[in-house]
Amino acid sequence: MKTPVITDTGGRMKLVTGPNLCEEDTATQNFTTVLSLSSPGPHIILIVLNLEDQQSQQCDIVKQAQELLGAEVLQYSIVLLLQNHQEHPTGASREIINACGGRFQMLRDFEPKPAQTAALIAEINKLVWLNDHRFHSILAQQLQLEKLELLKKK
Repeated sequence: MKTPVITDTGGRMKLVTGPNLCEEDTATQNFTTVLSLSSPGPHIILIVLNLEDQQSQQCDIVKQAQELLGAEVLQYSIVLLLQNHQEHPTGASREIINACGGRFQMLRDFEPKPAQTAALIAEINKLVWLNDHRFHSILAQQLQLEKLELLKKK
C-alpha cells in the first residue's frame, strides 16, 4: 500500500491506495485488512476511474465497492475520473457517480494540475464537513453484520 501525504494550507491528508475494484487479486484482502485496522478509519474514499479503461467501464463498480468496503461506503466516497480526452462519464462511471450522490471530480491531462488539485481538496473537505467529520469503518460494519447474523440464528 502506498501512503503519500498531501499538504495544503488547511492541513495534511494521508492517501492509502488500494487495488483495482474490477480485478481480483490478493492485494484486495491486504487492503481491506489495512482499512479495518486503521483507527478510527478514513474520512473519505476516492474511487478512481480511468474513462479509457474498458474493464472499469464493464464492471459493476457499485457492487464491487460495497462488497469490498461495506454497504455504507458510498456515502463517504467521491469518484475521481481520469481522462486524457474530452469524453464525458457514461455507463459504469455514471452509475457510480449517481450512487455517490453525484460527487465526482475530473483530472484531465490538458488542464493545469494546481487548479485540479485545489478543486479535489475542496471537494474532500466539503464531504468531510457534510459527514460531520465521521469516519468510515469497515470493522464496525463487519461487527454489526455479525451481530445481525447471530440474531437471525436465535
